[in-house]
Amino acid sequence: MEIEAVAMAGAALAAQGFFGEAGRASWAGIGRLMATLRSRLSGSPVGQSALAAVEEQPESSVAQQELGTQIMNFMIEDARFREQMEELIHKAQKDGAVTVAKTMNDYRGATIDKVVNVETVNGDLNF
Repeated sequence: MEIEAVAMAGAALAAQGFFGEAGRASWAGIGRLMATLRSRLSGSPVGQSALAAVEEQPESSVAQQELGTQIMNFMIEDARFREQMEELIHKAQKDGAVTVAKTMNDYRGATIDKVVNVETVNGDLNF
């Protein structure tokens, strides 16, 4: 599994853990994930700040992105932490608590005029 996907899934699960009872009910392993993150980030002011930002605003995609970046940086530096995170995210995937998407784009020989990502549309959409 790609390191960035593991890190971002970890950040998303951490955010779920801060939603209180709903977060705890969503995945039984959330406590172990949070303990692992708190332990590893404890010596880093930047890491602790990122975790605190997600705790304060778990719905913030900016806070989750920063936490994911910090997790990824620690995973690069610390093979043991990377193994722990991969194990936790694999377990979360198996339990259905998180989905890690793998996206591959192959643009060889393509001519691309417009690229549009649309999530929700109410009304007409014209190009």
